[in-house]
Amino acid sequence: VLFAVVVTAGCAALGVLAARLACAAGHRCQQVPLSADEMFRFEKQVCENLTPIATGGKPCTLLLRANETVTINTVSGSGRLVLSCTDTTSGDTIVENAVIFDSNAFFFVKPGEEIELNHQIRGDPNLMYAVTVQHGDGLKVNMTHSFFFNQSERIYQPRGDDELQLNDQSETATGR
Repeated sequence: VLFAVVVTAGCAALGVLAARLACAAGHRCQQVPLSADEMFRFEKQVCENLTPIATGGKPCTLLLRANETVTINTVSGSGRLVLSCTDTTSGDTIVENAVIFDSNAFFFVKPGEEIELNHQIRGDPNLMYAVTVQHGDGLKVNMTHSFFFNQSERIYQPRGDDELQLNDQSETATGR
C-alpha cells in the first residue's frame, strides 16, 4: 500500500499526525510547511483485484465521511465494474449496479492495459457504496482514498520552511 501526504489549498492541521500514520508501514512521507489558510489532504493509494460476484468475488465496500473521497483512477482486466449505493439510515437502495466501466467497450485495448477513469465518489456519512464486478475474469482497480482537513481541524502548525520527514514507526497507526 502506498501512502502520500499531499498539500493543497488549505491547512496543515493534522500534518504531523497524518504523516506519522502514513509512515506506519515504513513509507517515506513528507510534510511541507503551510500557511494558516491552506487545506491539508492525506491520500492513500489502494489497489483492489476484484472478481465477479457470480464466481465468489466480494464487493469493495466504501463508507466515506463528508471529508473523504475515493477516486477510481484506472481499471484493467475483463469485466463490468458496477456501483451500488444504499442509504444507511433507511436501508433504501439509491442506485443498483450503475455501470462505471465495461471492458467490452474497450475491445481494442491490449490485455492488461490500464484504462484511465478518474471517477470520483464523494463522501456522505449516510451512504454505503459497494463496487463489484459482473462477468469476465476480474478487474484490477486502482483507487485514491483522499481525506481533507481544514483550518478548524488544525492540531499542529509546522515551524520554519524546512520539509519535515518522518520515517519512524508508530504503534498507534495501522495501514491498509
